[in-house]
Amino acid sequence: MSEPEDRTPNAESRKPDLLARLNPEQRAAVEHGEGPLLVLAGAGSGKTRVIVHRLARLIEQGVRPWKILAVTFTNKAAGEMLSRVQELAGGSAGDAWVSTFHAAGVRILRRDGHKIGLPRGFTIYDDSDQLSLAKRVLKEIGVDDKKLPPRDVLAQIDRWKNRGLLPEQVTPGRELFAEDLVRAYARYEDALRGAGAVDFGDLLLRVVQLLRVSPDTRELYRRRFEHLLVDEFQDTNPVQYELLRLLCPDDRSKANLCVVGDDDQSIYRWRGADVGNILKFPEDFPGARVVKLERNYRSTRRILDAAYGVISHNRARADKRLRTDGETGSKLRLHVAADDREEAARIADTVRSERSAGRRYGQIAIFYRTNAQSRLIEEALRQRALPYLVFRGRSFYDRAEIRDVVAWLRLVANPKSNEDFLRAVGSPPRGIGEATLERLAAHARERGLTLWDAVPGAASAPGISAGAAARLAAFRALVESFQARAATLGAAPVVQAVVAESGYLDRLAADPRGEGEDRQQNVREFVRAAGDFDRAWSGLVSGGDAAPAADEPDGFAGRARLAALRAVRGDAEEQPPSALEAFLAQIAVLGDSDEEEKDDRVSLMTLHSAKGLEFDTVFLAGLEDTLFPSARSVMEQGGLEEERRLCYVGLTRARRQVHLTLARRRALFGDVKENDPSPFLHEIPPELVDGIELLDEALARPPVWSVPSRTQVRRRPPAGEYVERDPDATHGGDDFDQRPAAARLRPPGGRLGVRVRHENFGEGLVVSTRGTGPDARVDVMFPGVGLKKVLARYLDPI
Repeated sequence: MSEPEDRTPNAESRKPDLLARLNPEQRAAVEHGEGPLLVLAGAGSGKTRVIVHRLARLIEQGVRPWKILAVTFTNKAAGEMLSRVQELAGGSAGDAWVSTFHAAGVRILRRDGHKIGLPRGFTIYDDSDQLSLAKRVLKEIGVDDKKLPPRDVLAQIDRWKNRGLLPEQVTPGRELFAEDLVRAYARYEDALRGAGAVDFGDLLLRVVQLLRVSPDTRELYRRRFEHLLVDEFQDTNPVQYELLRLLCPDDRSKANLCVVGDDDQSIYRWRGADVGNILKFPEDFPGARVVKLERNYRSTRRILDAAYGVISHNRARADKRLRTDGETGSKLRLHVAADDREEAARIADTVRSERSAGRRYGQIAIFYRTNAQSRLIEEALRQRALPYLVFRGRSFYDRAEIRDVVAWLRLVANPKSNEDFLRAVGSPPRGIGEATLERLAAHARERGLTLWDAVPGAASAPGISAGAAARLAAFRALVESFQARAATLGAAPVVQAVVAESGYLDRLAADPRGEGEDRQQNVREFVRAAGDFDRAWSGLVSGGDAAPAADEPDGFAGRARLAALRAVRGDAEEQPPSALEAFLAQIAVLGDSDEEEKDDRVSLMTLHSAKGLEFDTVFLAGLEDTLFPSARSVMEQGGLEEERRLCYVGLTRARRQVHLTLARRRALFGDVKENDPSPFLHEIPPELVDGIELLDEALARPPVWSVPSRTQVRRRPPAGEYVERDPDATHGGDDFDQRPAAARLRPPGGRLGVRVRHENFGEGLVVSTRGTGPDARVDVMFPGVGLKKVLARYLDPI
C-alpha cells in the first residue's frame, strides 16, 4: 500500500491558530502527544471541536493525512468533521480516512476481502434483503417461521455479530429454539457467501476476521494508520472495539488511539453498544491519559444540575459533573395531567405559548420513550394548526420502487445475489411465475449453482417449460447488456437504461391504483441522484474534489453524502470501483440519520433519536413508571442505569427550558392504567422544578423503583420474607434496602412494578392489575415471552 503524493502545505501558510479558542481541558486533549488518550466529553462540552482540532494538529505537526483513521457513527458527522478539518489544515486533510465504522469496513473489504473469500464486487444486503433471506433459510432448514419469526432470527444473528462471533464460534444458549437459531445462522452465512454478499454486521465482523487470520494484512494496516481517532466511543460494541484493538500495536501502551465519548450518554445497549468499553479503556490501554471535559456550553445551570441529580444515581459511570459559566436559567416545569389526552393538549398549548414568547418552532422538541406516544401529541398539535415533524419517516431509499431499481443495479454489479435476482425478475412481471422460480431454485441447489448460473440450463430443469426457459434467458441477456455498459459508463446512464429498457417506468405509468405518477417521480429523482453522484465521483477519481450539483450550493447532497463518497473511493494507487459499484456502496452506507431537516417545525422524536441534537425548549413526555423507565428495560441487567442515561440525554438536549409531563392514567397494552410517577422525577432536586409539589398532591403513592440513600445500611432478608429489590442490585449483587418488611410486603397483584415468578413463564414484572386478592387479574411482562394475563394466585412474589 503505497503513500499518496505529499500535498501537505507548509505550516507557515496556515492561517488558523488551532489552540486559540480552546479551554484548558480541550487544549490538553488536542496537544496530547504519543500514547492512548481517553477524552471524557460531557454533553455540550465541545467534543467535536476537540477531535477536529486534534486531527488538524496532527497534520500540522507533520503526520501525513493518509496515516490517520478517524471514525464515527454517521456520515453526517463524518462529513462535518472532514469539512472542519480541511478548513483548519488545508485541502490535503481530505486524504485522511474520515468515515463511519461501516464505511471504513467497506473500503478495507473491497481492497483485501478476497483474502477471506469475498468477491471485490460483493453486495451489501439491507434490512429487506436480510428478511427475505432469513425466511428462505428457515424454510430450507425446516423451521416454522410462525414459531421462530425471521425478524427474531435476524435480531439474534445481529447480536452475535456485534459480539464478533462467527457461526462456528456460537454454541446454543438458553434461548427458545436455541439450536434452530444456531443452525439458521450457519445456513444464513452460507447463503450470503454463495451470493457474494454481506450484511451490515459483516462490514465489521469480516474485517475483524480478516485481520485475525491474515497477519500480513494486520501489519499493513497497523503501519498505515499511525493515529486512530474515535468519536462517540461510548456507542461502540464489542466487534468495533476488537477492530480498534487489532489496528493497534500489541503493546497497547504505545497505541496512538484517541477515543472521545461520554459514558453518561451510552444509550444503545439494545443495538449492542457496551458502556464497559469506555469505562475499562484505561485498563485495556495501560498508561492512557484521561482528560475530562466538564465545561458545558449549551445548557443553563439549573438544567445541568437537574441532569446531574438523575445521572448521579448510576453506579457504573466515571466521576464527573458538568458546569457552566452561563446563566442560572429558569426552573424546569412539571405538568401533571389527568390522562394522556390531557397531557397531549397541555404540551400543545405550552408549545403555542413558547411560540408567542418568541421561540421558533424549529427550536422546540418533544421527546417520548416509545413511538406509540406520538399519536395523541400529533393530534393535539394538528388541532391547533401547529407545524411539526416526526423523526421516523421512511427513507427515500426504502420506497418500494427505489428498492426495485436498486435490485436491478445490484444484480448488474453482482449476478450471484439470489435475493436481487428474485426481486428484479418480477419487477416488472415478465411471465416468470413463482412456480418456475421455485423449480429453478431447486435445480440450482442440486447443482450448487446460483439462480443466475442456473438460467442457461433451465430448459433441462424438471417442470420448467420451454417458454419459461426462453423468458429466463431473455431476462439474463438484458442484464448482461447492462453489465457491458456499466463497465465503461457512469452510474446515471446505467440507471436510465435499467428503468427504461426493463419496462419498469412503463409499468408504473400503467399502475391502476393511481400511485404511478408519484412513483415515477421518485424513480426520476433517483436517476437525478445518480447524475449528481457521477459529477461528484468524476472529481474524486481524478484526484480533485467533488463537483457540486447545479442546484446544490453545498455540493453533492450535503456533507454526509460527500463523506460516504470519499469512504468508497479507495486510495489513489488502488483500482477504483466502477461508478455503478461506488454508487451502490454509497447508498448502502448512507443512513437515515444523515438526512437534514431545515423547516421551522416542532420536532417529535423518541429519546433515542434525540442523541446529538439540541433545542432551546425540550419536553420530556410520559414520565411515568413502567413507561419511562420501561418495564422491560428494568427487568434486564443494567437496564435501569441505561434508562437513567436516556433521561440524562433528554435533559441535556435543552439550552434554556425543560418541560416534564406525565399522565395519571394512560392506555398501555390496550388497557387504561393508573400510573406512578417516574422515579427520575424524584431524583431531580425539588428546588429546581416548578410544580414539583404536584407529585405529592396528585400522586400519593411512592414510585415503584424509588432509590434508597447510598449510605443506607442493607441486609439480606430472612428466608421467606418478601422485599422489593433495590433497583441497582443488578450491579450490587444481593443487597436489599432496610425498610421494614411490613411496609414492603405486597400481594403479587397489589400494585404495579412488583417482580413475580410464574411456573411456566419464569420471572416477570406486573404492569397492570384488576381486582384484589387471589382472583385478581394481573398483566405481567415476561422477558422473552411477552405480556401474559394471569390470576394472582398463580404468581409468587420474588
